[in-house]
Amino acid sequence: MPEPIFHIVAYRDHIWQCRAFGITRKKKTMTLKDIKAALRNGKYAWPGGYPLYFVCTDGAVLSFEAVRAEFKQVVASVLAYRGGSTDWHVTMIETNWENPTLHCEHTGERIESAYAED
Repeated sequence: MPEPIFHIVAYRDHIWQCRAFGITRKKKTMTLKDIKAALRNGKYAWPGGYPLYFVCTDGAVLSFEAVRAEFKQVVASVLAYRGGSTDWHVTMIETNWENPTLHCEHTGERIESAYAED
């Protein structure tokens, strides 16, 4: 059984996976395997329970619900990506630390923040 991902963060154009024993640097963009693993792990980072969201190549912000609902488009975009910007190409996953006005570009729903909640 593969080791679970505890927290995925993006820093300096690389995706870092914080695991139980050390930190590993990943590729610049997420693979389908990474996206599926993130969806399976849920929209909260563990440990800490910080809210996560996806970021596309064009800078669009997507919620977990939007990526699940439009997963076919995400897959098609990742498979067709050759360095150009496409609408559904998920690049990284981020933590919403303090932005109370962050909204999903597709659904318009608000993405909760870790420290700006009432």
